Amino acid sequence: MVQEIKNVMVIGAGGNVGKPVLQALLDSAAFNVSVLTRPSSTSTFPPTVRVHKTEYTETALVTVFQGQDAIISTVNFLALPDQKMYIDAAIKAGVKRFFPSEFSVDSLDPAVLELLPFFHQKKEIIEYLRIKESEGLTWTGFCTGLFFDWGLRIGLLQFSLLTQTASLWDTGSTPFPTTTLATVGAALVHALLHPAASANKYLRIASFTPTHNEILAALEKATAKRWEVQWTTTEAQVSAARELMAKGDVGTGMLPLVLAAAFGKVEGREGREGGEDNKVVGVGGEDLEKVVKAVADGM
Repeated sequence: MVQEIKNVMVIGAGGNVGKPVLQALLDSAAFNVSVLTRPSSTSTFPPTVRVHKTEYTETALVTVFQGQDAIISTVNFLALPDQKMYIDAAIKAGVKRFFPSEFSVDSLDPAVLELLPFFHQKKEIIEYLRIKESEGLTWTGFCTGLFFDWGLRIGLLQFSLLTQTASLWDTGSTPFPTTTLATVGAALVHALLHPAASANKYLRIASFTPTHNEILAALEKATAKRWEVQWTTTEAQVSAARELMAKGDVGTGMLPLVLAAAFGKVEGREGREGGEDNKVVGVGGEDLEKVVKAVADGM
């Protein structure tokens, strides 16, 4: 039987994922929330949040994790391998639930792994957690797709709210699961409040599964303007990205591959309905036009 979760610690709470996760936990007022940072970190947090600054060694983490019921990892891809150490320390400290740093496209999908070899690190963490179930630690992983509102705001989804232009892939008719930051936070809070339902599961959630054409229509309605559209193809984007990667420009080359995995026309990724596990954590059913308008009005 999974016990009640009250004390929750977030690792990486100063990052793009960590900040909204931390805020959702605080807004719920249901947990004693703390964050873990390195001594050199300059991140700041609300006064109600206890900040633990420590070196990231297993010995130090066992001490810091004492008394915590759940650990939420929101670290970036450079720190993904370190999560095995977090997991080992969590087990020794008696932590009940571990949330690995997933929060992206499906790291268990072979087509994604072919495009994004570094996602094997995410898959390895899930496999490691499954092995460690026998030692008393439960876990929950969240596949969210790209973060919709954040991605729309910064242009990641290939729409520029500043110039009202779009770069659409293929025919613009490929549906892809995507999740708002608020829904990611709500799913986490639900999983913490109802731990038995999400124990030892990899959950695929989504706010909705739109196409680029549907997002464009919502944006044109929200802005009352006709947008300028340029077209590209998944094949062209992946080919150019791989050339960059081969030349050592990993930073530039990686992004188009992530986008291809998220919404490109990729063999093995057809029919991505997404959100099949929404009911497990009580999310979904958001209105695309309302979310798009809220983002557009906030610019």
